[in-house]
Amino acid sequence: MGHNHKALVVLLLTSAFWLPTYAGSIDTLSSWTGTTAASFGEIGGENAVGATFGQTFIIREAHAALTELSFGVTGYAPTAVAEACTFEAVIMAWNGSRPTGPVLYQSSPITMPVVPAFFPSVVFNLDLGGVKVKKDDPYVVFFTSNHFLNGVRSDAAMYAVGDIYADGSFVDHRGPDFNSLTTQNWGVYPWFADLAIRLDYVTTPEPGTLALLGLGLAGLGVSRRRKA
Repeated sequence: MGHNHKALVVLLLTSAFWLPTYAGSIDTLSSWTGTTAASFGEIGGENAVGATFGQTFIIREAHAALTELSFGVTGYAPTAVAEACTFEAVIMAWNGSRPTGPVLYQSSPITMPVVPAFFPSVVFNLDLGGVKVKKDDPYVVFFTSNHFLNGVRSDAAMYAVGDIYADGSFVDHRGPDFNSLTTQNWGVYPWFADLAIRLDYVTTPEPGTLALLGLGLAGLGVSRRRKA
């Protein structure tokens, strides 16, 4: 086998090395011990204002596809508020101060159950369908009622833990509509806490990997044609 052929085989093997994927997760939910962060949702009052909670995160290993999101919420209605909290979960890129770019994931509206005489706690599990995120880029998953504001208090609390996740932090925002979430800076609290969430993902090949693999196969194909 000539020098060029050996180089092509090495290229092919190098590309193949990066092809396998594996599953991972960012998991603070398993460390939850009962603490909640209060409160997100509609604060109520004469001028409707929504409090939004979020958690920033980074996938370090490789580009990834997000598969499932789990998080916990404690509702207040009807014990302490007039309406049950309705909210949605959203994932976007994070520029250090606010969400940026297109919405990568947006759940259907989620409404907390109304259970008389006590505060219901629910762990939600959402199928993310393979949302693509880039290695080492910051993102935020946030929980907002800003599409459902009607002037009636309907807030709730989210499961939270201490500051145990090194690659992200708890963030929050108060605003009158969804647009304010991307046009105004948020509060960022890297020393304070993290939301208790589990974000499952599957790593994906680097963008250049498949191109290299294709180049390797093409090179071997040329080699075979020359030899015939």
